[in-house]
Amino acid sequence: MNLDPGGTNGVAALALQLALEHPACELAGTLAAAVAAVLGGQDVATAVAMHRAKHAREWAQRQARDALQRAAARLALDPGWSSFGGDAALDAMAAEVSDVAVRAHPIFGEQDPPVPDGEVDKAARDVVEAWSLAKAVVSRLIATEAEKLQAELPAAQDLLPQIMASVRQGGVEVNAAAGQAIQEWSEERLTARRRDALVSSALSEALSKRRLRLPDAATRKIRAALLAAVARGDHLEAAVAAALDEAEARQVRRRVSQTVWDPSSNEVAKTSGLLAFMPFKSGGDAALDHDVLHHVFSLLPFHCLRSLALVCKRWRSVATDPSWKPDVVVYAWGSPDVSGIAGGSSVPRLLPFSRMHEVRSLTCADNATLALGMDGSVWHWGRSWLPHGDAVPEPVRIPELSGVAALSATPPGYDHERSQRRGFSAAAVTHGGHLWVFGTSFSVEGVAAGVAAEECRQLLQRERLVVRPRRVLRFGGAPAASAAVAQVAVGLRFLAVATRPLAAEGLAASSASPPATASTASPADDPTASAPERRSSQVFTVGVFCEPGDAHALRAWEGLAGVPLRQLCAGSFHCCALSTSGELYTWGHPLGRDVSNGNLLGHGPIPLPAEHAPLAQPPRRVAGLAQHPVAEVSCSTYSVLALTTDGRAFTWGDSDGDALGHDEDECSAPRWLDAPSLRGQNFAHGAVAYTNAAVATTDGRVFMWGGNAWERGIAAGRAARGPSEITWSGAPPCYQCTSVSLAWRHGYLLFHKRA
Repeated sequence: MNLDPGGTNGVAALALQLALEHPACELAGTLAAAVAAVLGGQDVATAVAMHRAKHAREWAQRQARDALQRAAARLALDPGWSSFGGDAALDAMAAEVSDVAVRAHPIFGEQDPPVPDGEVDKAARDVVEAWSLAKAVVSRLIATEAEKLQAELPAAQDLLPQIMASVRQGGVEVNAAAGQAIQEWSEERLTARRRDALVSSALSEALSKRRLRLPDAATRKIRAALLAAVARGDHLEAAVAAALDEAEARQVRRRVSQTVWDPSSNEVAKTSGLLAFMPFKSGGDAALDHDVLHHVFSLLPFHCLRSLALVCKRWRSVATDPSWKPDVVVYAWGSPDVSGIAGGSSVPRLLPFSRMHEVRSLTCADNATLALGMDGSVWHWGRSWLPHGDAVPEPVRIPELSGVAALSATPPGYDHERSQRRGFSAAAVTHGGHLWVFGTSFSVEGVAAGVAAEECRQLLQRERLVVRPRRVLRFGGAPAASAAVAQVAVGLRFLAVATRPLAAEGLAASSASPPATASTASPADDPTASAPERRSSQVFTVGVFCEPGDAHALRAWEGLAGVPLRQLCAGSFHCCALSTSGELYTWGHPLGRDVSNGNLLGHGPIPLPAEHAPLAQPPRRVAGLAQHPVAEVSCSTYSVLALTTDGRAFTWGDSDGDALGHDEDECSAPRWLDAPSLRGQNFAHGAVAYTNAAVATTDGRVFMWGGNAWERGIAAGRAARGPSEITWSGAPPCYQCTSVSLAWRHGYLLFHKRA
């Protein structure tokens, strides 16, 4: 077709020719495309062909969708296609059917034979049936993988469009495509959870170092910003520092004193060192009455507020106002001699001590409690840490300890020697990286000659009994000042210490000669003790895990060198190290003195005959949690509880007395607690002790299990076996649970006030 693109006659002739060649239904579009080509100086035939092809595809898509809807109606399927993945599935199926429908387009009659009547409907039915069969296959694969991984995988319809696209485009089998899709989804989710664990760990550590507590809304906002920064490739520590600098500045600008009645809780004073007073509210006697009610209500038990709120509107307003309530409260339950509750309680009750002192964390020994205050002070009540010391019924401050960042004590738990052993061992780490110890210090027998005497005892002191808290002055053959202690964990007869890197100017002391160590009962390939390497983080232990053959003086474990840790936790015979990315490492003795019926290390069944005692094992990552980044871990004598970043609970170890919360008798690897009573719950914190365990959601719902064997304990006496919820009045709605501590006969729930 040769026309003058600039001439009116040429355009008119083109319109006449197109009108003769094309149906009326598409004449307008074809004419518009041809005129645009003429005016643009393009080839008209090419432009018309492209337009006809586009029109045919659009027409075929409409025909395909109509045919699919008819097929869905015949098969009684959801017209919204939600069972196949929604709009994405409909688009993918329509693309398959349109390949058949496009040949039925009237303008393709010259190139392809016309499609017989009903062929498009048949193609639609075939596609729907193929997707239905594929969905059944994918559902079976997902169920199998979910059971194997102990994970909640996506529903089949969520992955079906991606799988069918691989089948259609790549020519692979449905099974192979489904396996690839499940693997990719799992890897993406695992990466996201590890990133979340890394950010949460860095933020928690930074808040602890700064002794700063932010409102929930501010913390969530900072976490979201940090996750975005990490995804962009920004340096995490720098991003955390910048975010908290800004948060502190904003806090100083915005916060004022809460009331003239209680200047000790003035937030400005805490963050800036300045003391400011808030004047009475305007309004005369009514405003004064409101502030007086604040002060009076603050002296009353929380459980009275519900009744007071019924008196009048003003009283209800004051009772529900969170501004006058303390930032942190603790609920306790258990025996009166150890719980701090007069008369004891079978359900959580407000701990009076927490109304007078802001508590940061609580550490339980068998029959005693150590409380760490927000100001770094340490308080003790219950039995003494000395074998023949006097019990302390009321909280007493330990004057030697100040500026403390973390506490640890001999884990509460059952073993046959417990009745012969009194007192406990304890350790504290200060914000400055100093290590303090007190209590019973077991000796290490049979170590090599030349090792310092203090490094042959559990608490790194020469004495068997450390009567009062004492700072560790030498560590790893060098002055303790050359190593900054980050975390500590106390086992039954051993001590675990994690150190952090020092600044460059402090590295000169790292050249100290390595301490002599005893040969351990580890396998031949177990890394031998090495000199403390001050240029990277290290984990040391000293003492005896279980058998005399695994006794060792202070030694570093090379398998954990350089691994940044979020938590260090000790059972009686084993130890756990949780990395900042959620990876859990365990080492020590796998069975313990009384021979657990499950592997305490979580590495699977012990491949040894019953008459052969297993050896202590070096640190190794728990493979059963490789797909589940861990947020928190708790150890008892013969059991371990791990809570993942997505709020699920895993247990393993000895199952006596329903201690693990499930019906697996020999549990040597992490087992997900999927009991009906726990489904749908998002657990934030938990603890294990003896054959007892407790987990709590952020809103304060508490579930317990165990206590059905040996010396029973705090979880005993419940009506049902397995996990069951404790019925109690709960904390006021302005609080969220941030910690659980558990012992043999007492336990604690720690709550922080929400934003």
